[in-house]
Amino acid sequence: MNLKILDLFCGAGGAAAGYFQGFSEAGFTVEVTGVDINSQPRYPFNFCQGDALEFFDKYEHEFDFLHASTPCQKHSVLKAVAEKEYPCFIEATRCRFKATGKPYCIENVVGAPLEFPITLCGLNFGIPMHGHRLFECRPIILSPPPCQTNLKTQKCGRKPEETRLLARPAGHFAGLAIYRQAMGVPGMTQSEIAQCIPPAFTRWIAGQMLNQLSNFDIYNRL
Repeated sequence: MNLKILDLFCGAGGAAAGYFQGFSEAGFTVEVTGVDINSQPRYPFNFCQGDALEFFDKYEHEFDFLHASTPCQKHSVLKAVAEKEYPCFIEATRCRFKATGKPYCIENVVGAPLEFPITLCGLNFGIPMHGHRLFECRPIILSPPPCQTNLKTQKCGRKPEETRLLARPAGHFAGLAIYRQAMGVPGMTQSEIAQCIPPAFTRWIAGQMLNQLSNFDIYNRL
């Protein structure tokens, strides 16, 4: 069973690694291709540097499953600090994905205009990090139970403490080795980790979506 995944705005490949794990465990032979405007020398799968949506328009027909981690600066809480306007690629990506009729996922930060998104947190997967991300999935899947903890979150920029949760990595955070281990991204640099999601998120999404995909061509062709 072959499955070709297109990973747009891919970054260093946190999402791709999770999909590869999840779909491989389900018995698929998985091939992932990532596209990003910036060079990603540590991306663990096939990589093409270039405009993500232009690549999609040319090669979408070659893929079975679509993912996009669209740039989040437009909707980030840090936008006010930067005092700069950023483009939003969510609507353009969604229109393209929906038109294919293929299963897809769009990921972004809390506050982004996603449709019926689920919310995932590191605490849902045993990762000692309190940081939420949104995922618009088609077919629609349900969010896991809300994360709960009595622990306080470490202040951003401070050295991690065992009695506190990790802050969501951003900028030049402290404790690189600790974040690498906790998030399951041992080969990533500090700047790459600050932009990625833990692979555990998309590994879980892969399993949930497989339960909903019986009506898609992805199975009709197997």
